[in-house]
Amino acid sequence: MRNGKPLPKKWELRRLGDCGQWVSGGTPRKSEPTYWGGDIPWFSAKSLKSFDLETSDDCVTTEGSQDGTTLVPSGTILFVVRGMSLANEFRLGITSRESTLNQDLRGVITTDDVDPRYLGRFLKHTNIVMCEIDNASHGTKRIQSDKLKEVEIPLPPLSEQKRIADILDKADVIRRKRVQSIAEICAVPGSLYAEMFGTPSHNTKGYSLVSVRELVSEVKYGTSSKAGTNGEFPILRMNNVTYEGDCDFSDLKYIDIPKEDRAKYLVRRGDLLFNRTNSRDLVGKTAVYQEEREMAYAGYLVRARTNDEAFPEYIAGYLNSPHGKATLRHMCKSIVGMANINAQEFQDIAILKPPIEAQQEYVKVLDAVRARKRSIQAAADESDDLFNSLVQRAFKGEL
Repeated sequence: MRNGKPLPKKWELRRLGDCGQWVSGGTPRKSEPTYWGGDIPWFSAKSLKSFDLETSDDCVTTEGSQDGTTLVPSGTILFVVRGMSLANEFRLGITSRESTLNQDLRGVITTDDVDPRYLGRFLKHTNIVMCEIDNASHGTKRIQSDKLKEVEIPLPPLSEQKRIADILDKADVIRRKRVQSIAEICAVPGSLYAEMFGTPSHNTKGYSLVSVRELVSEVKYGTSSKAGTNGEFPILRMNNVTYEGDCDFSDLKYIDIPKEDRAKYLVRRGDLLFNRTNSRDLVGKTAVYQEEREMAYAGYLVRARTNDEAFPEYIAGYLNSPHGKATLRHMCKSIVGMANINAQEFQDIAILKPPIEAQQEYVKVLDAVRARKRSIQAAADESDDLFNSLVQRAFKGEL
């Protein structure tokens, strides 16, 4: 029985601790240069980036693999048992070659009757491990291995394990391809700007060089009033502007705005939103608000409205381009650990001024790219739903 339901015929429940040999890792001495720079992957939490573990950010030599760490064979399940990444996700992967691991990971070398990909999928894609996460010292998250070993795993015969793992592998390939397509199309707007217009330092088309100030009619700071879980208007904060230049409405707070202040603190379609305070790498994130609904905007954002000389998408396109982001990093000032570009400095930014017709063509192409992104995102969401459905059915013996 599992969760009050009988197991399918020939299935069994087995303690995770009995599914294989558990191993710990460690770190070879950093002071010994002959231990590092070899061809044996050394995995840590930051390098567990995919289900199939082929390469790592760090590698050790044969000598290094024998000093304070553990060498494990291909097909070993590695997973994080300590670190802040556990606050958001459970990182797990399966080695594709002999590898080593650090002290924040554990490894399981499965027994002959347990398929590592089946067991890995079960641990990765069910909530059973996340329920075992607790707090360690200094707020760090951890999983106690002794408790995790007691988790019961539904195990079908080996041939069925392999069949289930193969189905999930194929579904995951489709899902990851769609995610990769989204990442690729998100990079298009930045490169598109340079292809169509050049940059202020590489002005091959001879456009006039002006300041942002000459292309806007109004620039305002957002409200400094405190937001919460209740209020008449959603409020856009710096986390609602993405690095790529979109608006993300997945984590909104709310606020009441007096009628006399609404013209000042509400955004409308076509408004430019500039993130004036953030880390050095994120300051200057810029998006164009495309919604019809009324929203407020917080004080870490600057709202700008363009005049007849520019499209807001054109200005955002430059600020989100590689050249634009480099300009923002160079000009920002650090204030108490945060980088800042105030409204006046924002308006001082140099930018090319192509004809309005050329800007309009850029917006048309950009709209087509975003439409394609929405289409791919919808397909990716569908793939996620399918994969999650397969996972739920797979470990109940319903595939």
